[in-house]
Amino acid sequence: MEEKSENQNKKIKTKKINFFKKFWYSITKIDKYDEMIDEGVLYAIRYFLALMALLGSILAITATFIEKPNNVTQLITYIIGYFIGYLIRVLLLYGIYVILILLGCILLDKILKIKENYKFWLCSTIYSITLSSIIYITYLIISYIFKFSIPSFDIICMIIIYVYLTLIIIKKKKGSK
Repeated sequence: MEEKSENQNKKIKTKKINFFKKFWYSITKIDKYDEMIDEGVLYAIRYFLALMALLGSILAITATFIEKPNNVTQLITYIIGYFIGYLIRVLLLYGIYVILILLGCILLDKILKIKENYKFWLCSTIYSITLSSIIYITYLIISYIFKFSIPSFDIICMIIIYVYLTLIIIKKKKGSK
């Protein structure tokens, strides 16, 4: 009975964090992950979708201005077309990343006996991709404009995600002692 009332109090006390704060916290404040995770999976998925829409928009606008449309109709057509295309790309790419990393986290959880549920790891994974995705999108834009590439740059971005998750695991292991 007491446990149920504690959960209700926790739900009441959980303040919803807006997208821009989550964006900032995801990059700069690992200690705020618990607050964001406490909001639940639905809020993490909403954050993920908003982040992907932001990234798709940035790519669409950049691609449109690189194409140099001749009139307003062409401008709107390019932006909408590119937005849909890039939104699908980033959703697929980062959706696959989230699923693969989530599976790895669940496996690590079993090996290291952290004893967290899949919801915790899903939320952690979603928030940990923020910096990596911004770096990757910035790289795509710069490499397209200046016509260069860095071999295996996506691996560097994955390492950044793993660093965030490692910090979360270390924090959890310290917190459980």
